[in-house]
Amino acid sequence: MGQIVLDNENIDLVIRNSRSSSYKYVSSNNPCGDMGCDGRIGEELGDVEHRALDAGVPKDCLITTTSRKLDREQQAEHFLEVTVTDGGSSPKQSTIWVVVQVLDENDNKPQFPEKVYQIKLPERDRKKRGEPIYRAFAFDRDEGLNAEISYSIVDGNDDGKFFIDPKTGMVSSRKQFTAGSYDILTIKAVDNGRPQKSSTARLHIEWIKKPPPSPIPLTFDEPFYNFTVMESDRVTEIVGVVSVQPANTPLWFDIVGGNFDSSFDAEKGVGTIVIAKPLDAEQRSIYNMSVEVTDGTNVAVTQVFIKVLDNNDNGPEFSQPNYDVTISEDVLPDTEILQIEATDRDEKHKLSYTVHSSIDSASMRKFRIEPSTGVLYTAERLDHEAQDKHILNVMVRDQEFPYRRNLARVIVNVEDANDHSPYFTNPLYEASVYESAALGSAVLQVTALDKDKGENAELIYTIEAGGLCPGSSDPCMEKPCPGDMQCVGYEASRRPYLCQCPPGKLGECSGHTSLSFAGNSYIKYRLSENSKEEDFRLALRLRTLQSNGIIMYTRANPCIILKIVDGKLWFQLDCGNGPGILGISGRAVNDGNWHSVFLELNRNFTSLSLDDSYVERRRAPLYFQTLSTESTIYFGALVQVDNIRSLTDTRVTQVLSGFQGCLDSVVLNNNELPLQNKRSSFAEVVGLTELKLGCVLYPDACERSPCQHGGSCAGLPSGGECTAPGRLPDRGARWRGWINLRGTGFYKPHPLECSRWEA
Repeated sequence: MGQIVLDNENIDLVIRNSRSSSYKYVSSNNPCGDMGCDGRIGEELGDVEHRALDAGVPKDCLITTTSRKLDREQQAEHFLEVTVTDGGSSPKQSTIWVVVQVLDENDNKPQFPEKVYQIKLPERDRKKRGEPIYRAFAFDRDEGLNAEISYSIVDGNDDGKFFIDPKTGMVSSRKQFTAGSYDILTIKAVDNGRPQKSSTARLHIEWIKKPPPSPIPLTFDEPFYNFTVMESDRVTEIVGVVSVQPANTPLWFDIVGGNFDSSFDAEKGVGTIVIAKPLDAEQRSIYNMSVEVTDGTNVAVTQVFIKVLDNNDNGPEFSQPNYDVTISEDVLPDTEILQIEATDRDEKHKLSYTVHSSIDSASMRKFRIEPSTGVLYTAERLDHEAQDKHILNVMVRDQEFPYRRNLARVIVNVEDANDHSPYFTNPLYEASVYESAALGSAVLQVTALDKDKGENAELIYTIEAGGLCPGSSDPCMEKPCPGDMQCVGYEASRRPYLCQCPPGKLGECSGHTSLSFAGNSYIKYRLSENSKEEDFRLALRLRTLQSNGIIMYTRANPCIILKIVDGKLWFQLDCGNGPGILGISGRAVNDGNWHSVFLELNRNFTSLSLDDSYVERRRAPLYFQTLSTESTIYFGALVQVDNIRSLTDTRVTQVLSGFQGCLDSVVLNNNELPLQNKRSSFAEVVGLTELKLGCVLYPDACERSPCQHGGSCAGLPSGGECTAPGRLPDRGARWRGWINLRGTGFYKPHPLECSRWEA
């Protein structure tokens, strides 16, 4: 007894057509599991196409064959709909499709169209090569190896005058035959099944005197012949007849060319073309054969064209048996979520798609499919909290009789969207604290909950008003961030705040595949062998609040720098040593908005454009060179690696003039560079540091000129640095002056930090 686990999938069950069997199927929702079913579970079969299968006893979970024997030659496939129903007061059920494929058994033996063949042939001389005498072919109703036939002569060939092609059944000879002689051969056809089956036929050959030459040349009635057959036509069926004038003399016909796989045969004495092997239009649909006729002396040849029409003998096949797609619960109705594809090997393969069934009947209302294209759409609003997974059975069927169909499983995973606001467990919290309490003492625990799941349920606590130290101010009070971002105090990096995209509202705010650079960040690419081009075309999107920083840098020929200086976009060729410099002074790029940048460099001109509105263009210098395959490109900073002077030295990498902001959709010579570890045959990521996924903006520490007494300000990843005249940067005065209150989850303290200027 076989067992099938009913795990919300469509099941393919394969059984032999001569075997009487029972198969147990077990539902994953069945509390009894594979130990059997109790009285609460019942299974039944619906839409049974062939009553050779039955549900058996529901308690036993069995699919059994009935007393009627399965026969693949009558029906090779059965579709069973199995329904599992519990016995509760409000019964619940689950449905699954079981596709039963009946395998072939070698229950048919080869058959010759005739048991005895009698022919008369003209006498012939000895030949160096064997010449065909007669073809005796058989057919077998089985398929595959069971239908492969081999031929042999088992009697009447004691002197070895004849030999037979074991694959086609064509009897030939090189010997001389005189008029009046008579031969009787017994030909055996054996299939390749286990056990092998066979049959025999007798071939009687009467050798007659060669007729005298006819004064009238042999001529076919038509210059050529066109015939059409269906690929489902059986072996021995007549395709057509070729006729010859004069017709009152003995004639003998043979196919002498174009008979691919010996699929056809010409009856020796009458010119009738018949099917000798099963046809397959997918393998070959056009035959151009040469048919020869002779009266023993004269010979004529004609062309016979046979077109094999496709029969609907192939079922549609999905590109994959299972589809898995993930969508957000906030998608609108009529949103395309999946393209389901199927193909049909038949010539006419117009297919129709339907959502046939689902594990939960409610899922049927949530989705619809376009019958002609197989595109799956949402039909209603989805709710992750109500149902986070929908399992559908999609059916595809062709439009030709006999209709054939197939099934595929589609799993739609519904992701949680941030559609619930967090709420506090109490509307008001009160607490008291001693004035002598030490810094960092716990004062009060507040708790909030969120009905969403995953990241959407992770909460961050901040003090929106009150609780500030005397003389301090909340940097987020002035709303320094762009309109689509939120201000968050950020203690970890000692910055006063950062700007981030609100959870659940990323979209255009965060970009598509953006990375955040913190001033000490960079990503390094090495170009592949096939990436060398005559031109250099770079497109990207950037977003920043910083006034200065290097966006892109190459140190090989040509040395190229794309950077921001005083909030404006600038480009330098030869790293500033030559005349090649372009800048767009009409518009700043450090306003916190996304900007599109396009740089093109070729032998004729250099062009720099911003947001498709501001363009600077100049003639290219005479020394322009293309990027070599050994070139490396940095994004985010000017990176220098010190040379090693001795074996004890360590290599030091300096990250200078770092960019603080976001880069997105970086495309070099029409090839998108992998920003988030995606594979690319164009370029390889060979180095990166201090990068973050998504888009986070940092404030410009030098925006308000905080340095006094002639000191210069420089932005750093940790904030800013004031350097007095004549003092080295590493001895300058650094400052901090902000408040940070941040919680990372339940039951965590929220420290209040008041920072002052540091010398």
